[in-house]
Amino acid sequence: MPRPVCADCKIEFRCLKNDIVAEQLADFGSYRLWAADLWICPDCGHKIIVGFGKEPIAERHEASYDDRLHSIAEHKLTKMQFKER
Repeated sequence: MPRPVCADCKIEFRCLKNDIVAEQLADFGSYRLWAADLWICPDCGHKIIVGFGKEPIAERHEASYDDRLHSIAEHKLTKMQFKER
């Protein structure tokens, strides 16, 4: 399967970092945490988040959610945020 391709540069993205934490945001704030990968266009530097797992690694309704968020910040893990439209 081909890698994602930059629509502007017409070249394949490269993996910048595996296993980042993608924080899904809703109108009320943090909603879900996902394991994903961060990719970059080697030409223009545009970044995309791909390779999401089947299920979130944590959801807001879980008792340990705030602890997970704190642990991510404490361990300086790469965290990206995104919103659904």
